[in-house]
Amino acid sequence: MKELKNIKKEFIIPIIIFGIVCINAIIIIIMCLVFESDGTAPSVIIGLEVIVIGLVEIIVDKRLTKKEYPNCLTKTKGTIISDSMQLNESAEWSRYPIVKYVVNNKEYMVKSSTGTGGIMSFFLKNKKKTVYYNKNNPSEAYTKNYIAIIVGSMFIICGILALVATFILEIC
Repeated sequence: MKELKNIKKEFIIPIIIFGIVCINAIIIIIMCLVFESDGTAPSVIIGLEVIVIGLVEIIVDKRLTKKEYPNCLTKTKGTIISDSMQLNESAEWSRYPIVKYVVNNKEYMVKSSTGTGGIMSFFLKNKKKTVYYNKNNPSEAYTKNYIAIIVGSMFIICGILALVATFILEIC
């Protein structure tokens, strides 16, 4: 029971949803093994579960960003001026772009939370990037991380394709 107290509130609902998805997958496998099935119902359920996983990924990312930067609601365009080498979570070296932005004729800089590897950062210099900042304290800012949105969207697209394929095969 102590372990549950260490879980952050914003992760409880996604963990419950993920648990339900996993339990449904086990039920589908058992259902297919026990009963003769043409595969339509399990395919539809799995497609819907993949869509739910994608939605949970996107929602969790949005909630974490709002919690970490609750006052950074104003956006502006910044320019990537350089990068900073750092060890990432995987203990590998990554280059984190540094973005310069201007608010009320004063320049500020923010380091991106998304690192790149290899030569990629060379191609990012002088590119425009959206910066979200606190209008009462413009030095408090962040750049949006699109990885969770991309991964979540890919799950949603795969789920939709699975549903479409299931219905096309059912019609034919």
